[in-house]
Amino acid sequence: AVQGVYQFVWLCYLLYGLPRMSATYALPSEHAFYSQSCTEVLTQPHRFHTGGTGRGSDLESFPARDAERYCSWMSHCGWPLGGDEANTASCPLYTSYWVAQGGSVPDDPQRGICAPTSSSASSSCIEFTRFSQAAGLVKGAYGHLVAGASRRSLSLLFNAFIMMQVANEFCSRRINDEYSIFEGVASCPIFMGVVATTLAFQVIIMHSPLGVFFKVNPLTSQEWIMSVAIGFGTIPVSLLTRAISRNWGGGALRVAQRSRSGSSFSKGLKE
Repeated sequence: AVQGVYQFVWLCYLLYGLPRMSATYALPSEHAFYSQSCTEVLTQPHRFHTGGTGRGSDLESFPARDAERYCSWMSHCGWPLGGDEANTASCPLYTSYWVAQGGSVPDDPQRGICAPTSSSASSSCIEFTRFSQAAGLVKGAYGHLVAGASRRSLSLLFNAFIMMQVANEFCSRRINDEYSIFEGVASCPIFMGVVATTLAFQVIIMHSPLGVFFKVNPLTSQEWIMSVAIGFGTIPVSLLTRAISRNWGGGALRVAQRSRSGSSFSKGLKE
């Protein structure tokens, strides 16, 4: 149980704590991405799907003025960011139309965009269609960026998890609070073969094209040291748990009973 807690704490740290505590593994801020990269994303050529054919048209990009306008709506009008700025001068639609109407910018972007340009506030309009395309592109670009950034910490987590399982193989060789988890390792070729094969495959996965299938990135030497240290930290935790059990939890009695039982069995065989 103690080893399980140790492993759970480390995995939670690598998954949630490390991206928040280390700039190297930090995930990109959504607000920063929309404010800094939105226009760049939209002015790059994209292939749009037309009608119900599912076929892409020729590559095209948004004009710079349209891109800036749509990005401003995304960042400051609440679609999807800047909800607290929607009814301020930061949102162009508020100052250009909605403030004069004595109302607030709607949560529904279709109504908020089409009302100033269409006779019916509920009807669709070309401007909303274009904005929807732009919003989808920016959302997809941000999601792709987050996936790439998170893969680094997930790769470290995956490697540390495998190292924990290798360490567990050693700890599992003794189950009655004995300290001798390494005793006889050299004379167990099958056990050592399993360990060696596991480690070899892990290196191949992390540093070969197989990494694409497992969605991991190659690790640096520092990351390998860190993940191995975390993984094999399971061993001292296991030994400490055994020491506590032997001295305060009755584990010594179990070890003695097992030893006597083994001696009796050996004596019976000799007789």
